[in-house]
Amino acid sequence: MRGHSDLLEENLKMKQPKLIHIIPSLDRGGAERFVVDLCNELSKTNDVYLISLYDNTEDSFMSEISEHVQLISLGKKPGFDLKVTLKLSRIISKIRPQVVNTHISALEYLIPHLLFSFKKKSVKFFHTVHNEADKETVNPAIFNLRKVLFKLKLIIPITISKTMRRSFEEVYKLLGFDTQVDNGRPYRPFNISVCDAIKKKYGSTGQPLFVNVARIDTQKNQLNLVLAFKDERLKKINAVLLLIGDKRNESLYKAILTAIEGESNIHLLGGVSNVEDYLAASDAFILPSIYEGMPISLIEALSHGSFPICSPVGGIIDMIDDGINGFLSAGTSVEDITNSVIRYLNYDDKDMIKENAKKSYHDRYAIETTGLNYLKAYGL
Repeated sequence: MRGHSDLLEENLKMKQPKLIHIIPSLDRGGAERFVVDLCNELSKTNDVYLISLYDNTEDSFMSEISEHVQLISLGKKPGFDLKVTLKLSRIISKIRPQVVNTHISALEYLIPHLLFSFKKKSVKFFHTVHNEADKETVNPAIFNLRKVLFKLKLIIPITISKTMRRSFEEVYKLLGFDTQVDNGRPYRPFNISVCDAIKKKYGSTGQPLFVNVARIDTQKNQLNLVLAFKDERLKKINAVLLLIGDKRNESLYKAILTAIEGESNIHLLGGVSNVEDYLAASDAFILPSIYEGMPISLIEALSHGSFPICSPVGGIIDMIDDGINGFLSAGTSVEDITNSVIRYLNYDDKDMIKENAKKSYHDRYAIETTGLNYLKAYGL
């Protein structure tokens, strides 16, 4: 027999707002990382459903979902899958949420449901724009369809930084239609013994240790990064580079393997589950992306005080105040990256930058703050 406290907890849960977040998959990437963190945070005070269009493997973020988040996988097949669209509509109708929030390319699978239920005012629909607006979709038909949905306010776009807001306004020609909420990340404590082992393995003679955390993809510019670390000026001081991230671009991956052949100080590690240990062990975090939204890996680096060296693109310029909480390179070329690393090596007050980096995280990018701001955007 259930006690009074059990019944009270059940009644309270029944009264909690129901929120649905929809994402294509839980593969290891920045947007996926953020959505899992956000759902975990929101589930503390809300009834949260996370819908993944694709099924997910053990290598995904599936194991990091809170027990309070209800995961639903729809088994999407490659290409457009009409069955998934119908499944999604039925699930939304059954759950009857107050809020539905899509991410990345999941928005398109919501459109049929919207067309048949737009007169129902009980559900609010949102879409988080995780990247520069012109990079989110390159299909003109989908772009125009999104613009109509945004303009009619059937879906409210959420932009993730001031620069991403400007990008949205410029690309869609819609001013004042979005809500801006910064990304966030929970602080993950590092294991000091693991950190020491990483330092001993890769920097045992005291050489500077640089870490890049990003999927292996053209956007992330790792080939130029590798070529920069092959520069004789960096090789002379034995600078070590660790590349951490899953392979997304096969041809780029092979090009990087070719470029690092015979290089003893450049290591391609693949994806790891303990990024925080590598960031805490590193001297600097380096991200020379060609374009960005608001990178989750940079938020993680800030949280551990790993000195950020980044390209001046996308939301990064809203996060890094050059010379205060990190460095911004002049651009994304091999020479730009090399010069930014040399600037770091010659900089005297590295500890001040690291302390400011940690302060930036606590002031702006803790997941608790992001969760509250999402609820405010939802009107809850």
